[in-house]
Amino acid sequence: MSENLEDFELLLEDEFDAQRFGNGLIKATNTDDSATELDIDTPIKKINYDIGEVDTRIEQLINNNPLQILDQISRTKTSRATVKDGLKPSLDYLDMSYKRLQEVLEPYEKAQRLQNVLSKVHQTSMLLRDALIYIHLVNSIKFINETSQQLNPQKALELSSLHSQLQLGINQSANLKSLRLIKKFDSEVVEPCFKELLNYLSTELSGACSETNKLNTKRECVMVLLKALHSLSPQDFANIIQRIVLSHIQSSVQALVKTINFVRNFPPAMEITVKRGYTVSLLQSLLHDVKSDNTNLLNEYTSHMNPRPLAPREFYWSQVSNSFKKDLDVAYKRGGPVGKVLQKSREFIEQTIKKNMVNSTDNADYEDHMQLMLNSVTILSTEKQ
Repeated sequence: MSENLEDFELLLEDEFDAQRFGNGLIKATNTDDSATELDIDTPIKKINYDIGEVDTRIEQLINNNPLQILDQISRTKTSRATVKDGLKPSLDYLDMSYKRLQEVLEPYEKAQRLQNVLSKVHQTSMLLRDALIYIHLVNSIKFINETSQQLNPQKALELSSLHSQLQLGINQSANLKSLRLIKKFDSEVVEPCFKELLNYLSTELSGACSETNKLNTKRECVMVLLKALHSLSPQDFANIIQRIVLSHIQSSVQALVKTINFVRNFPPAMEITVKRGYTVSLLQSLLHDVKSDNTNLLNEYTSHMNPRPLAPREFYWSQVSNSFKKDLDVAYKRGGPVGKVLQKSREFIEQTIKKNMVNSTDNADYEDHMQLMLNSVTILSTEKQ
């Protein structure tokens, strides 16, 4: 029957567009560029002619193939009835299930939207609560600073606790610093106060830990300062303690190195070194006595030491002995009068070390550190080449 569709293939295409077809038909019948009016009648006549032609062909097709058409219609009706009867129960059940599902989904989706809203409200509420706590702590810092003109250890401890709580709040609420008011408080109040407080604690501790007498006299004060510094910033606490110990190491090494060319000055230099070692030992005892949660400040300090967790005493004597050994080895290997005097003074130097190291601590555990100092002069026991 495909021959009956001749001349109408364009109308049967899947991409057939009636509007485009009509436009093309109008263009095809209006080819006279000089015409002032659009010819619509001709395209309409063409369409009506085609409609009549299609009707004629359909009638002719029915007349020529009546039995085939009737048979096809009968089979189509039968197929539709069979499909409808077979699928109807399943389709009805599916439709009923879908309606039940909708009854569940609609309340669930509504509850989901409400849950999202509630979650955002809760987040906002928590953020505002954290902001109120932060503002309260900042106001407490401002109040303490305004009511007392000069810092003291107890005031420093109180301020350090407030700064610690502020930092804890920031760590627990990452979005807190996104608030404009919090940024303003942070830049205008918190940061300046933090820097002032850190500078005060660093200066006071460095001064108090410079000599044994000062450390003994201000023992309780130093313990409060240590606790305040650790509360304010554990990392700055470790750095400042390290800096204090390093200042003692530097002074001791300088005193010892100067004696390489003047061995007779070794005893007073060794006394200075031992006194500073005793000061470091006393500082270590204070760190051990200050409790922090389930540990103490000594453990907190050593945990920040890299690459090895050395206590202040161990660090002091290892650095002093190693530095002194390097300069002594260089001077001895260089030879000359200095090398000869050093070699002749070996026993004198060793006896001076043994005599003074007893005073490096209140305990009897000085022998390991004494051995470090003795090891620093072992080169004097070797014969020069």
